[in-house]
Amino acid sequence: MRKYLLSILVVLFSLFIVFPSSTASAANGKVTLKSYSYKGQPYVQVVNHPNKNAASKMNKALKAHAVNAASVANSSDIKQNQDYYYKTSVQTAYNKQGALSVVYYSYVYTGGIHDMQWVESFNFNSSNGNRIYMKDFLDSRTKIVRANVYLQSILEKRSQANPGSILYTDTIIDIQKGTFFYNDKGFTLRFNPYEVAPFSEGFVDVYIPYDIIVNGQNTAPVKPQKPQITQVSGVLASDIHVYSNDLKTFLGTLSTNTYDRESIFNEYGTYGSQYNRLSIWNSYGNYGSSYSSESAFNEYTSTPPVLVYKGEVFGYVTSNTYLTNGILPSKLLTFAESL
Repeated sequence: MRKYLLSILVVLFSLFIVFPSSTASAANGKVTLKSYSYKGQPYVQVVNHPNKNAASKMNKALKAHAVNAASVANSSDIKQNQDYYYKTSVQTAYNKQGALSVVYYSYVYTGGIHDMQWVESFNFNSSNGNRIYMKDFLDSRTKIVRANVYLQSILEKRSQANPGSILYTDTIIDIQKGTFFYNDKGFTLRFNPYEVAPFSEGFVDVYIPYDIIVNGQNTAPVKPQKPQITQVSGVLASDIHVYSNDLKTFLGTLSTNTYDRESIFNEYGTYGSQYNRLSIWNSYGNYGSSYSSESAFNEYTSTPPVLVYKGEVFGYVTSNTYLTNGILPSKLLTFAESL
C-alpha cells in the first residue's frame, strides 16, 4: 500500500508559537467561535476578538477552506453523477490558553468501493492570529529525529499489542502536510486512512508530549534497528545523519560534498572542524576524545554517536570493534562514497 511521509511537531520558543501552560489567562485564553455555512460547506469564525487584525487573519483562512470545498462540490466533475459527492465537516479540537486548533474533514466519492477521506488542521496563536505549521515546531534535525523515533515507537507498541492489525511502523513525519492539533500537555498527530494503516482503521491519532521533542527521551544506549549497515545502500549520503547516542544532539551529515556546511567531511564547517565542540574530529571534545563515553574514538564505550536514516537508527560511529553495526570513523568517507 502507498505510504505517505507524515506528520509531527514541537513548540518553538518564539513569539509566533504558543505553549499551552498550566496557568490559564483571562477566560482561559479562549476565543469565541461562531458556526457558518458557505454554499452548504461548514466553517467557523472568530467573533468578538479584541484584536481585529488577529481575528481577520484567522477568519480568512478558516473561511477559505469552505469556499474551496464549495467550488469542488459544485463542479461539473461532481455534478455529472448523482452518486458523486464532496462533503466537509468542521471540529474545534482545541481552544484555550492562547491556542486554537480547528480541524476540517473532507469526504469525496467519485466511484469505487468507498469514498476518500482526509483531514486538514488550522492551528493558530489566537492572540495574534498567526498560523502555526509543522515546520515551525520541527525546526531542527534533532527535533525531527526525536519526533520520528517517538512516533515509530508508539506505532510499534500498538502493532505488538494487536498482532492482527496492520500498522506502518516505519512511518516518518511529513513536515509540509502533516496534520496536528494542540492538547494540554502536547499535541496530537492525526493520520488519514492509508497513511499509517488500512482504510478500515479510519483516522489514526498519536499523542506526542512536548517534553519528548524539547528534551528527548530518557533511554538506554541506542540499539541499531537495522540488522546490517548495507541495508541503507543506494541512498543519498547527505540524508544520513550523525547524532549523539541519546539522539539529543545533531553532529552533521555524511554528505561527501566538502563544501556542505553540515557535512562531517567539511574541515572548515561546524561538524567537520577539528576545533568545534560538535565535531567528532575534535580530539578534545565530547564526541572525539578517546576518553569520553560519547566519543566515536573511545574503544570501550557502549554509547558512541549513532547513524540515523529517515528517523531510524541503523548503526554506530565507533572505534569499539565489539559493537554490532559499528563503522570506524576512518572508514566513514569510504562508506559514504559507496552509497
